[in-house]
Amino acid sequence: MKKQRRDPFEGLVLDTYEQEVEDSVPAEDVFKVSKGDMERFAEIARAHKLFQVSKRINIRINNKDLAKVKAKARHNSIPYQTLISSIVHKYANGELEVTL
Repeated sequence: MKKQRRDPFEGLVLDTYEQEVEDSVPAEDVFKVSKGDMERFAEIARAHKLFQVSKRINIRINNKDLAKVKAKARHNSIPYQTLISSIVHKYANGELEVTL
């Protein structure tokens, strides 16, 4: 049996501010979206969500280096994993250059 969709806006009551915002939008700016466009948007949203998921990794790191990273993270009041993730993110996006 097919599940019936329920309108999430059925019986919605707007407060004064929300009603002002609703009334300020000209009727010609409101348009219907085709089913094909909705499906395409949903597919793009799923792909975007897929790339936003974090992946767990294991790395070996020198104890002294890890202690220094933890100290710098503590100094900046952030978890050391967040600091490491930020460094990897900046390197991946070309914002950080590493010389080996």
